[in-house]
Amino acid sequence: MLVSLQTNPLLAAITRILIYYGYSFMLIFGNIGNALNVVLFIRKKLRTTSCNNYFLVSAFSNLIALNVTIIPLLFMEAQHFEETVLLCKIQGYIMNAALQISRYLILTASFDRFALCSTNAYLRKFSNVRIARRYMIPSIIIIWLIIPLHIPVWINFENNICGFIGIAAQYEIIYSIVMIGILPPGLMLLFSLLIFRNLKLRQQRRQIHPFIIGNSIQPINRNRDARIKDQHVLAMLLVQVFAYIISSTPYTISMLYVVLTTSNHNNPSNEQESTMIFIIYVTNMLRFICPFMSFYLFLSASKLYRREMILIILSVYHRCILLWKKPENDLHHHHHHHHHARTLTRHTGPIRQINHRQQKNQAFSNS
Repeated sequence: MLVSLQTNPLLAAITRILIYYGYSFMLIFGNIGNALNVVLFIRKKLRTTSCNNYFLVSAFSNLIALNVTIIPLLFMEAQHFEETVLLCKIQGYIMNAALQISRYLILTASFDRFALCSTNAYLRKFSNVRIARRYMIPSIIIIWLIIPLHIPVWINFENNICGFIGIAAQYEIIYSIVMIGILPPGLMLLFSLLIFRNLKLRQQRRQIHPFIIGNSIQPINRNRDARIKDQHVLAMLLVQVFAYIISSTPYTISMLYVVLTTSNHNNPSNEQESTMIFIIYVTNMLRFICPFMSFYLFLSASKLYRREMILIILSVYHRCILLWKKPENDLHHHHHHHHHARTLTRHTGPIRQINHRQQKNQAFSNS
């Protein structure tokens, strides 16, 4: 772990505080948020939009990344447990694959929204739930389960430190800069700018042609609700893209700094090395901002999402009330049934006695 390399006591103390409180906060609220994302995007009203299917699978991937990364880290720091080679390799691979799947799903969602508002009819066909579920999502998962296979092969574990050495370290830095720091945020930004451009062109070209039915004028567009839903989904996507660009930029800069520093073949002082280790640790931590905050970003960006969340809360509340009242109703029904049976016995008892006497008198008279 990088904490063990830290020679500055103050920076080492700050790093441990970030581990205990920062990562714990991310783990708790990240799990809650992504679980609610899953519940919301499974709803029929939301999963009929292709972009929301990417958000749904991204939420599952975020849950894997948060738990596989943070839980072992907290356990090892709290129990002073030494990491093993197997855990080092498995954790490194799963964390990288899960985070990359989540990132590139958001990137594909950006292209999906760009295709939807494109003037090219052929390109608009890409924004389709069937294409998202059958082709794009499985392809992204398979690709990012294959690409990071170099991690468990090249990663080393020496002196209780899990990392890369030599040429493998240089390759990993370049891989991280390109595949994490440049390609996803760069393409997300590009598609976002193209989305705004297409929307502006559409607004300029759109002509409102009302038609008259009887004495009322109605708009020609009958898909107003679908358009409003697409606008909400676009807002959710753009706030996610913005958060990813902001959180990944410091990581990219720190990785570039490491490359430039090591390429000069100058041995940094202990203070410079301690500062570099601290910066790398903090920027690594920022990579979990999007997996941790996605639900809260969606909630702040979309009125439709907030409305669906309120409906789920009300539904759960009413079910809890029904489950709470059910034992009382069963108990009340049991007492009512028992009281009714006793009352019926009390009223039918004299009738049975009269019938019994009549039968005895009839038998006596016959004899």
